[in-house]
Amino acid sequence: MGKGTYDLDSILNEIGQFGAFQILSCTLICLPIIFNGIDTLTYIFTASGVEHRCRINECDLDNSGIQAYLPPWINNSVPFENGVPSKCTRYKPYNNSDNLYDGSNHSEFCPADLFDQTAIVSCNEFIYKGDERTIATEWDLSCPNDAWKLTLIGTLNNIGQFIGVPLGGYISDGYGRRTTMALTGTIAAMMGIIRSFSVNYAMFAVLETLDAAIGSVVYPTAMVLGMELVGPEKRVLATTILAVFYPVGEVLMGVVAKYVTNWRDFLRVLYIPGLLHILFFWIITESVRWLLVKGKYEEAIRALKKAAKFNKVSLSEESLEELCSSSELYKDTSEEVPSESYPIRSAFASTKLLCRIVNCSFCWFTNTLVYYGLSLNSVSLAGDKYLNFIFVCLIEVPGFLICYFTTNSLGRKPSQSGSLIISGVACLLSHFINDNQPWLAFILFLVGKLAITVSFTVLYVYTSELFPTNLRQSLLSFCSMFGRIGSMIAPQTPLLAQFLPSLPLILFGSCAISSGLLVLKFPETLNITLPTTVADAENIGEKGFKKRKAEIS
Repeated sequence: MGKGTYDLDSILNEIGQFGAFQILSCTLICLPIIFNGIDTLTYIFTASGVEHRCRINECDLDNSGIQAYLPPWINNSVPFENGVPSKCTRYKPYNNSDNLYDGSNHSEFCPADLFDQTAIVSCNEFIYKGDERTIATEWDLSCPNDAWKLTLIGTLNNIGQFIGVPLGGYISDGYGRRTTMALTGTIAAMMGIIRSFSVNYAMFAVLETLDAAIGSVVYPTAMVLGMELVGPEKRVLATTILAVFYPVGEVLMGVVAKYVTNWRDFLRVLYIPGLLHILFFWIITESVRWLLVKGKYEEAIRALKKAAKFNKVSLSEESLEELCSSSELYKDTSEEVPSESYPIRSAFASTKLLCRIVNCSFCWFTNTLVYYGLSLNSVSLAGDKYLNFIFVCLIEVPGFLICYFTTNSLGRKPSQSGSLIISGVACLLSHFINDNQPWLAFILFLVGKLAITVSFTVLYVYTSELFPTNLRQSLLSFCSMFGRIGSMIAPQTPLLAQFLPSLPLILFGSCAISSGLLVLKFPETLNITLPTTVADAENIGEKGFKKRKAEIS
């Protein structure tokens, strides 16, 4: 085990594992988490469809103010489907100009003899219900020929995350957690603001992808930074506190969407505060673990002394000297290994770590598929879509609290495996619920979302503890990259319901249970010292590793 890591954990115990310094740091890190929760799913509202019908040029006046969505004459001009006016078809108008209606009394009557009700034609102009304005209303992306462009936005968002997350891990491990978080958060905010000025669909789509690629770096970077600033016994506490603020951001987005119904204003209200990310260059402390790995000892010592001052404790010079000497020894040793020029190779060269990476990647895939799949399928619930979104996000909060208590008391492995299996079982059981028991289906839906939230939260801690310091975020980001495949598939799962209504939930349940069983192959990491080298990571769970852990407890 790397001795430098052992000494740092000892110093964190001496300073205080979760004192005033760590509380302040986590409070500041919560802000990027909130912004990321706000920004990640904006496409749900900016690219959502809006209830609409064909514009009837013979009767809908061009110079009228707010068009009536269901005027009294609508039955004369538009066919109805399942009790609502057809979205994309209308009755063919007669060509006889003598029959054309002058529109003088359009709000009361539009005669049926203007239309041939035996002939139905498509339309390309629309009247939209209510005041909501999205890119669907902006560029008339409302019918089958164009509606695919709306779902494509969600896919492009996740493609951007797929690209951005691993690159962000490389940047964070190479240039620092603080620098990465401040820079990517600021640039993502700029992308969102510019996107609000999009002049066409192509511009919007490109900026959506870039925003997701850059902004997706913020959350994992913030989580790693927060976890590395606290002592080993407080990692789950720090992670739980930070994770709770992600749904807070989602809820804030839902509230803004409910009252700011124009997509351009919606983006500006959400993204302009994100420019404050630039301040994190000066107001947050860099990860001491990262500083030590990079040989920045003076900066690391300053950070530790700052933390001790905040926590009102005295830090012994002997501890600092031992930390520097052991870290220097680790640095000199690692530089003798040629493969350290590309340190990630050593992880893939290890059979044990390679199997762990594959298993972890599938776990990330499953978590994102089920988590986002349940969120996206929740829009089919009856009622106000904004309130539905808000409540589905709020159910995540007790999930984080449950995660904190179970992960510390039961351990990482039982918490991860158990939450996945519970979510999977809840999804599968919904297949057997009768249509006349919607309340039971709703309860199972919430149980599934609650359990997958617990799983997702544990996963960040567990993944971070399974891999060594110099590769921690790179490998976390690598596994998370495969998770983005799940989030790319999730928006398409509603299509499965065309074959069998419960098929999406069967898919979610099967993947969750399978991954929950595979998690049992991971070693337990509760209260261990974070591994510094590949050898340390390989030895997690071994008797010698546990003995050394016991010696420093």
